[in-house]
Amino acid sequence: MKLIIAGSTGFVGTEIVRQALSHPSITSVVGLARRPTPTPHNAGPHADARKFKSVVCEDFKNYTDNVKQKLAEADRSEERRVGKECGSSV
Repeated sequence: MKLIIAGSTGFVGTEIVRQALSHPSITSVVGLARRPTPTPHNAGPHADARKFKSVVCEDFKNYTDNVKQKLAEADRSEERRVGKECGSSV
């Protein structure tokens, strides 16, 4: 499953990225934010940082073609639903 996390530099988004990197059924994690999203330093021993990509989107009302291409074929993009699937209490 490819996962997009909008607001990935925020408090909740950062936690979802951290958990998603360790979740075995999630094959790709895209962090979408206005600034680059760092890989969480406390991701844990089973985290696979290779499946993470940061995408910078300066205007959430008008995605550039480059941003659209990077987000293509995602399975999920809602923070709260994904957080619950990853075991988060958000």
